[in-house]
Amino acid sequence: MSILKIKNKTVIITGASDGIGKGLAIHFAKLGFSLGLIARRTELLLKVADECKKNGAIKVEIESVDVTNSTLFRAALDNLEKKLGATDIFISNAGIAGVSKYKKDNHENAIHVLNVNLIASIVGIEWMKERMVQRGSGTIVGVSSVAAARGIPTAGTYS
Repeated sequence: MSILKIKNKTVIITGASDGIGKGLAIHFAKLGFSLGLIARRTELLLKVADECKKNGAIKVEIESVDVTNSTLFRAALDNLEKKLGATDIFISNAGIAGVSKYKKDNHENAIHVLNVNLIASIVGIEWMKERMVQRGSGTIVGVSSVAAARGIPTAGTYS
């Protein structure tokens, strides 16, 4: 953490309701950060928020939103920054694997996977980048998968 310009000790994490996102949220809570957590599943997000509070988070705010809805996603980011202050770290983590069947048309599924994993990530990163550049500080993290290097036979679009 010493190499980052940390001012407010604030992190926003997408896909924070389980998996890597949940793990990151708990990690930053233990470091005494304020957290902005974004995910679709409110009930899981509330549980993660409670766990983060128990693990030392200064403040935890949640936004239940589907990141593929760019308008609502940007509004959620804006709401979190208003509640928490300037974001020091933005972690674009939301992602889904999807299933690709080789004997079936996977067009709709492929578009959905790309919208969640790629397009929504670009939307969030671009929104945050603009604000961080204006402030002169901030770190953006994009979470990826090793599947890009080795592939998963039933998740071609994800890979």
